[in-house]
Amino acid sequence: MSLLTDIGYQKGLLGTAYQRVYFGDNGNNAYSEKLPDNRFKLPIGLRANYFLGDKFILRGFYRYYTDSWKLTLTQQS
Repeated sequence: MSLLTDIGYQKGLLGTAYQRVYFGDNGNNAYSEKLPDNRFKLPIGLRANYFLGDKFILRGFYRYYTDSWKLTLTQQS
C-alpha cells in the first residue's frame, strides 16, 4: 500500500492575454481568462496491491485533487 502526495504552490503570472476561451457561439467571441496570481494545489493518491498466489493480483487506486481555484477531481478503480 502506498500514499502519494504532491503539494504545490504557484505564484506569479499564471494566465496571460494569449490564453483565450471560446464560448458556445460558434467560436465568434474569444475572451481572455482572468486568473488569480497564486494557486495552492493538493493531489492525494492511495494505491494498494494484494497478491493472491502466483497468478492473480488485485490492484486498486484512489486519487483526489483539489486546488484554491475550486477545481476538484476524483478517480478510482
